[in-house]
Amino acid sequence: IRRVCIFYPNSGESWDAASEKWVEGSGADSACFADMIMKLIMDVDNLCENSLKGNLAFRNLPMVVGGCCRTTPATISALRNAVDSYLMSHRQE
Repeated sequence: IRRVCIFYPNSGESWDAASEKWVEGSGADSACFADMIMKLIMDVDNLCENSLKGNLAFRNLPMVVGGCCRTTPATISALRNAVDSYLMSHRQE
């Protein structure tokens, strides 16, 4: 069985059902969003690398990363830059 992790969170903004509007300022800005997702990626990567060494199903676990509601092109760009930096640092190890 091939496994994959998919991270596709929204911006963290709250939805006000009574007014049917997003609560402005309640979510993460692009840099904070990228930092939070990178922490998640690194945690999963470390878990797979350190805790599951004997389990081939988790080696080199593919990850799909994106953003859902209230993320913007700037959010995805910040995330892309963070992922690229992380990958470059791991290739040099």
